[in-house]
Amino acid sequence: MNSSQNQSKAWRYFKKQNNGQTVTCKLCGRSIKLHSSTTTMHQHLNSHHEKEVVEMERSVHQEPRHQIIGKNHFGVRY
Repeated sequence: MNSSQNQSKAWRYFKKQNNGQTVTCKLCGRSIKLHSSTTTMHQHLNSHHEKEVVEMERSVHQEPRHQIIGKNHFGVRY
């Protein structure tokens, strides 16, 4: 895993394919073209997995709901 993969939470939800040009969503299996940033990955998560990502991020941080007000890393409001 390279340093850009360590920096973006999007990599929690995608697996890089052996061809190095695509990533596959771990939630739905959809493959998307890999670009120089994780923007497309974030857009996919916001468009197709908003609820799942919010719930997963909550469970990762294990914070009470009343302390999680605002936007998460993916721009999803909760």
